[in-house]
Amino acid sequence: MDRAYTAVATPLLNNFGYDLTLAAKWGRLQVCVAREKEITEIFDAFKSGATGVLLTGPDGVGKKTIIEGVAREMVTEENVPDFMRDKRLIELDIARLVSGATAAEAESRCCAL
Repeated sequence: MDRAYTAVATPLLNNFGYDLTLAAKWGRLQVCVAREKEITEIFDAFKSGATGVLLTGPDGVGKKTIIEGVAREMVTEENVPDFMRDKRLIELDIARLVSGATAAEAESRCCAL
């Protein structure tokens, strides 16, 4: 995980997001209990060639907990696909991204990321 922090500076991304892998490294995330199946399914989807995974469901079912579990796995690098090693998982705060901006400014901010 060290190379991800020394490779490229990302001040714009750091301003509009929260680094979940860094939070996992320092133990700031909640413990992910009984979500191994879902985390494995996410990694399997990426291994099979998917470029993204979308978690859906009503409030309170544990979507964020699963993502935090993925971040924990990325830090420990146990069963993580090779392309996810030494990478960061960023939670993008859309409210912060578009606050105080017109539609055109918000779009340019998104494209800059």
